[in-house]
Amino acid sequence: NVNKCGTDHTCAKPTPYHGLAIAPEGALESVLTADDIGYPTLIADNTNFYLGVWTHTATASNIEIRKFPEVPSTGGAKTDLNALLPGLFEQYGSSPGMAVAGLFRLRLLFAGDPIGMPPMGMHLIDIDETPLQLAPPAQQPKVDPGLVGYDTKPRGPVPRLLTSDWGLWVQNEKLIFFDGKTPVAAPAFGARRVLGFAPMVGLFGPYAVLETAPLVGQGNEATELWALGNMAGLASLTGDEAGTRRGVTVAPFPEAYVNIVSWAFEGPKGHSLKTNVAGCLGMVCQAVGAVDGAESLDNLPAAFPEACSAKVSMTERDFGESFQITLANPDKPAVATTVLLGSVLRVKSLADAGADAGTLETTTLNPPGFAIASSEGPVSAAAGEILGPTSIAMTSNDHIMVAWVERAAQGQAHVLKTRRFVVKRCP
Repeated sequence: NVNKCGTDHTCAKPTPYHGLAIAPEGALESVLTADDIGYPTLIADNTNFYLGVWTHTATASNIEIRKFPEVPSTGGAKTDLNALLPGLFEQYGSSPGMAVAGLFRLRLLFAGDPIGMPPMGMHLIDIDETPLQLAPPAQQPKVDPGLVGYDTKPRGPVPRLLTSDWGLWVQNEKLIFFDGKTPVAAPAFGARRVLGFAPMVGLFGPYAVLETAPLVGQGNEATELWALGNMAGLASLTGDEAGTRRGVTVAPFPEAYVNIVSWAFEGPKGHSLKTNVAGCLGMVCQAVGAVDGAESLDNLPAAFPEACSAKVSMTERDFGESFQITLANPDKPAVATTVLLGSVLRVKSLADAGADAGTLETTTLNPPGFAIASSEGPVSAAAGEILGPTSIAMTSNDHIMVAWVERAAQGQAHVLKTRRFVVKRCP
């Protein structure tokens, strides 16, 4: 049904809805608890979701791996790196970047501190999906990133695998690129401090959108487009404003050679969420403003967006996004409620690559925004300390999973939770 309410607080009688809709699927699930939990990396293939997350309890850290079939009733599987790599690492420093590396195989890029003298650094391993186990030694990646000194907080920007070979991460507030071939990864951008990033697709590459700040001092933070080989020049996003960065995410549309970029910042008027369409070619990236038909998402007082996409046809993709809005509680002045919301759009490309690339047509699903979770905390809590980090993924069959961390009061365990949705057509 469609429920319409007016500004006078009166609502019309619900009417039948015909078209694309979003619906809950299965029950909310508590996946694990720990003293601290990092960013939940979540990816999907044609039929499964895969989750990798850093955890810390007492004095020990670990990286947990979960496999969720897209249909909730068919069960799942789990393992962890302490079990797969016994006696090899003293501690782990990040959630993993993950990519499908072949038939029934996952590749993980993560920060680990090996037993003995080597300090914390970046490493690659391959894991078989069925069952979840370490791939044979002869089939492991041939070249490790080989860069030590990883120092990014586990809740911060995690390593990302753009493909099964290419990786990006932030270290010493510099963007690092690993091509899967060179024995030691190298800084790819250092003209400004890098606070966060999200990979983009394009022709050639690699590409990413960066949250940046000056090398010295505070202020003048920005969200900008980066291409490898352009060490200093970044392209601006349309509508970006001064303010503290509050998250950036990218949902790729490779069939149209573009990306839908969402980012947030906190300025004098509070949080603001923005969207752009952006494309990259060679060493040049360009943004062309908000997505037509998605104006309802632009300028929301929201933070920490996360996005995903899944192919529907050669010209269509579904795009899912989650974001946070924190609200005052009129009945509890010392309490704030953070609500995790979601939205899904179907986007169609109206042109091939070339001068008209990036011309998109959007269809909004019913409802245009839906609640995923909410959590209460002290009104004095810093942004992101009540709920999050969050991740979202979508299979090619339009099943959606959202994973997030609900942060408890000091001295209590945090909880990693998941919830599922599905895109369907109402007759």
